[in-house]
Amino acid sequence: MTPEPLLQRSTGAESAFNGHRDTDPSASQAPLPAPTNSGAWPALRAPLRNRAVLFELSGAAPGAVFSIHRSGITIGRAETAHIVITGSETSWEHSALTTRSDGIYVEDLRSLNGTFVNDQRIERAVRLAEGDQLRLGGSNTIFKFSMMGEFEENVLRQLFALTLRDSLTHLFNRQYIENQLNGEVALAERRGETLSILAIDIDEFRAINAHFGQRIGDVVMQLIAGTLVKLTRADDVVARLEGGKFAIILHATSARNAGILCERVCHQVAAIALEPTVVGLNLTVSVGLASIGLDGYTESGDELFAHAQEASRSAHASGGNRFWVAVPARPETGRFGNQGNDS
Repeated sequence: MTPEPLLQRSTGAESAFNGHRDTDPSASQAPLPAPTNSGAWPALRAPLRNRAVLFELSGAAPGAVFSIHRSGITIGRAETAHIVITGSETSWEHSALTTRSDGIYVEDLRSLNGTFVNDQRIERAVRLAEGDQLRLGGSNTIFKFSMMGEFEENVLRQLFALTLRDSLTHLFNRQYIENQLNGEVALAERRGETLSILAIDIDEFRAINAHFGQRIGDVVMQLIAGTLVKLTRADDVVARLEGGKFAIILHATSARNAGILCERVCHQVAAIALEPTVVGLNLTVSVGLASIGLDGYTESGDELFAHAQEASRSAHASGGNRFWVAVPARPETGRFGNQGNDS
């Protein structure tokens, strides 16, 4: 794998007041001037609401914001759709939103389960009004249509990004991994690609916190997070789950190369040294690897993740500082075995 790499401030008004009081002791006895509207504060203007957006109320990514381009957007299961929604309830090309001179219109693209605006199935193109809710077929994904200014849209995007990140390491969080994984697996299967997930657990992390303290434990997680980011590519997904647990989704990566990455993760983490600040702290991890695309064996993202976590536990039970591979058994059994690999 190649690396990818509270302040207080005196205002001018305070300084002027303090200066006046110092030079004129009688000023404190004088009545304060009545406030005026002399232009000290600029008048607030209503924002220019010229940006059409869909705000996801429920679904795989509640809080997500999608721009409606002047050229229009499509929604569906197809990889080419502007908004991709996985699940059999959604057609490949389900709905389209277009910009006309009098507003934004939504139309159904002859989908199997229909397109609904405020729970009413539409039969023709319908102009959307502020606050209208859009739902596709029988899916649980609901969008709210809104017109807003650029500043408001950017704030919503930033707030949504925060919900997907771990506050300590700034990696993606468990919610993001769980929301994305099934879609990632489905996409890899359609493309005929191998997809792998690594489940990484810091060995004896509770003991590290108990012996060295939570502050050192936090530093350990930040150092390991940085190591994982350096070892992966920009399009791979690195996440912190909870406690001392991490996960990585590898796109279009062979099982062999994924195994090489597991070995590098073990070696690089073991090489982290906090001395002389912290003496006697040796870091190791147990890594579990599960992949799809092996001998035509396929499964859901949730199942794949569970197998990687099971392999990580097996690696830890075998002494840690190593990785184990979840190897699919016969497809008809639906069971995975674990193959150990010392790092």
